[in-house]
Amino acid sequence: MKRLLTVLVLLSMVLVANAIPAKRGVWTEITLADGNTVRVEMCGDEYFHYWKAVDGTVYQKVEGTEYYALADFTTMSKDVASAQQSDNMRRAARLPKNNAKRATAYTGTKRGLVILMEFPNQTFKTEHNQAFYNNLCNKVGFTYNEGMGHNGSVHDYFSAQSNGLFDLEFDVAGPYMANNNYDYYGKNTPYKDYNVSALVREAVTAAKNDGVNFTSYDWDGDNYVDQVFILYAGDNEAYAGSDPNTIWPHESSIYRMSVGNGKYVQTYACASEMTSTLPNGIGTFCHEFTHCLGIMDMYDSDYEDSGGDAYGMGHWDTMAGGCDNNYGYTPAGYTSYEKWQCGWLAPTVLTGIQDITEMKALSESGEAYIIYNQGNSNEYYLLENRQKTGWDASLPAAGLLILHVDYDYSAWHSNDININPEHQRLTIFHADNTNGDYDEATDPYPYRKVNSLTNESTPAATVFNKNSDGSNYMNYPICQIQMTDGLISFHAGSIIEDDDPNGPTVDTTDALFYESFDKCNGEGCNDNLWGLSGLGGGSFIPDNEGWFYNTGAAYGADRCARFGSNKYKGTVRTPAITINGSATLYFKAAAFSGDGTALELTVDNGAQLSESSFQMSNSAWTAYETTITGSGDIKVTFWPANRLYLDEVVVKGSTETGIHSLDNSTNLQVDKSSPRYNLAGQRVSDSYKGIVIVNGKKTVRK
Repeated sequence: MKRLLTVLVLLSMVLVANAIPAKRGVWTEITLADGNTVRVEMCGDEYFHYWKAVDGTVYQKVEGTEYYALADFTTMSKDVASAQQSDNMRRAARLPKNNAKRATAYTGTKRGLVILMEFPNQTFKTEHNQAFYNNLCNKVGFTYNEGMGHNGSVHDYFSAQSNGLFDLEFDVAGPYMANNNYDYYGKNTPYKDYNVSALVREAVTAAKNDGVNFTSYDWDGDNYVDQVFILYAGDNEAYAGSDPNTIWPHESSIYRMSVGNGKYVQTYACASEMTSTLPNGIGTFCHEFTHCLGIMDMYDSDYEDSGGDAYGMGHWDTMAGGCDNNYGYTPAGYTSYEKWQCGWLAPTVLTGIQDITEMKALSESGEAYIIYNQGNSNEYYLLENRQKTGWDASLPAAGLLILHVDYDYSAWHSNDININPEHQRLTIFHADNTNGDYDEATDPYPYRKVNSLTNESTPAATVFNKNSDGSNYMNYPICQIQMTDGLISFHAGSIIEDDDPNGPTVDTTDALFYESFDKCNGEGCNDNLWGLSGLGGGSFIPDNEGWFYNTGAAYGADRCARFGSNKYKGTVRTPAITINGSATLYFKAAAFSGDGTALELTVDNGAQLSESSFQMSNSAWTAYETTITGSGDIKVTFWPANRLYLDEVVVKGSTETGIHSLDNSTNLQVDKSSPRYNLAGQRVSDSYKGIVIVNGKKTVRK
């Protein structure tokens, strides 16, 4: 009898749900029973959602009223955990058996099924017909000027993540009319929507009756359709202010449903047509379908329980907040971990001492590197270059992300990867050493002077499991992290001191003129923040008086200057510099993001320049030099195409004219106390190999 009851219960319930998180940053006001209002943000997911005020208090709606009341978060979370326990056991049974180091390869051409469902009280917009969704799912280079503007199809997204290995095409069926209004399916029970399983069964039945053959959707021949995606008309509950009776987008399972030819439907995912008044982007679609590939949530799936709210993967990952990037129209790409899990990338193991150069972005088919904890191979770091290109165009910033993974079978199969803020199992090292949702632009490396991750750095290269030496450190330093023109380089395996990577390119001890701009304390450039709004807007405080520029067109960035604005070009003239015969001018310059890159220099008082035309890079420093020939007080004028970032302006007079020939001697005697710089103007250590500048001369260090 007990066995029969168990079967009957399984037949009537949804097995498990994985959902998108509530859309963060959307605030609204709720009304309490006493008439007072509170400003709150929705938190949680399909299983467990609530309203949180700025002071951290938690509210839930009082059933049968329009009012809200204080809620006991601890009791709520314990009840949810109890309700989910049996579901988590079933989840473990149905998820792929891949672990952290064995990927389930999704390659070749596969077909998926999308079923459009509308309700008697909510139909699709006229233009959102089957042809529209067929294009949204399949059309290469799909664009559509609606909402925030579509920038590609679902097919495009998965093709890009897999580097072309996964050719995913969709059959779109419907729209079909549901038997009931949407609130019949989406009404809230204490822990999930009331009857979504009924909608799934109606959708599958309608598609089957319409002649859909489910055989092609069984990818691995196990007689189970690998996924069915239900796209329903109207809004969804994950957006604050929407009808709470709408369905929360999620991925889940029903008890197996026969669809003919020996095939069964069990796994499904669903998402809505709209989010508030905006047509949905593809972010939710990509998030939920990714669950169908066996990838779990990377946000804090129990929110403030288990020790508080954990960061997870933030907006860097479509399996966390990244599915909402650009309102879901440009969802974040897969991380290196997810690409590895799907069999689309094999990270290169770092051992010994290595110099990595020209590391391309993941969004441009770039590589990734892995560092293992020698005491526990289930714990490791993944290094990936994330640039604001392709599907990563709406990331918070660009740079090197270092992921910290501590794989645990139980945590993965219970969807508890990042529930404990003190032990997140797949998250990033924050270069700024803060882990909030609202300062993510300063998370990638390098940040300001933070360009290393070592046992002694802040943050430090820690591990949860004892390393082979018994310590809780990785014992494998990553140093001299640099980003130039979207490419990352770093030194791995040994510590290299780097006192000031943003210093001058030459020794300034006997300089005729030196302007460091170090008193400028705004944001941008030397803190490795480029291309973000609001940068370079600090006060312009030079070391030397006499700089001449357009009024209101000189600003301070991070230890450098910004000249120009939307109204004025960044033309700027130095103070007078006394030169007798010849001198060498050194400087670093960069063009504002999106501006022209041409830069012209002129000098007055009859002086001449050996070179006067230069090409800058957008949002990246380049070091330059030119010889000034003349006598007397001479001013140098910089004429950029638009706005100009300028730093480390040095004029050195000598019997020699600046940097002469390239010395290829391998035993050149150099004062070891003299600083060394690479061609980008960054200070390097004595062990640096390649072309270096020492005391104003180029030499090759082998």
